[in-house]
Amino acid sequence: TTYVDDASVSAAATTVRETLTGSSNWTRPTWVTAVQYLLVAAGGAGGNNPGGGGGGGGKVKTGTVAVSSATYAYVVGQGAAGATGGDSTMFGFTAKGGGKGGDANAVGGVGGNGGGGSGSGNAGGATNDSGYAGGAGLNQGSAPEPTGGGGAGDGGNGSDATTLGGNGGAGTGSSLSGAAAIYGGGG
Repeated sequence: TTYVDDASVSAAATTVRETLTGSSNWTRPTWVTAVQYLLVAAGGAGGNNPGGGGGGGGKVKTGTVAVSSATYAYVVGQGAAGATGGDSTMFGFTAKGGGKGGDANAVGGVGGNGGGGSGSGNAGGATNDSGYAGGAGLNQGSAPEPTGGGGAGDGGNGSDATTLGGNGGAGTGSSLSGAAAIYGGGG
């Protein structure tokens, strides 16, 4: 979800918060000259089969941007089974979707934050957006089943697998939506 919080105020000292979904155009109120934004991409899907890695958290971008056009196109990234998370874009900025967790015998997927590696000792996925890497899977031999590495979060790497699997990386905190929340945590 993308949150838009108008940074400048009208004569009535009004602040507007909007939550945007899907893909469309945002219409700028005429009195708005700058916007604080929170742009969050979709997380990657977890891997399947025994020892599948955790999905990487979507990348989070925040900042303030001057606005003067009447409308701005945006896309809010969507997640999908078995895939890397979708990118979110607005104001010329892109938050990259999280990498898919590795399936059995596969490395974690590349994304804004990388997916965890599968339980056959495969590496976690790398980042393609200055994010963090997923953790490596663990091959435990014949029993118990292999375990997957944790998917990276927007606030840190996923951990390598242990006998119980790796932890997902931490997300990034923000209260721009009006309430404190964590975004982009790894699986």
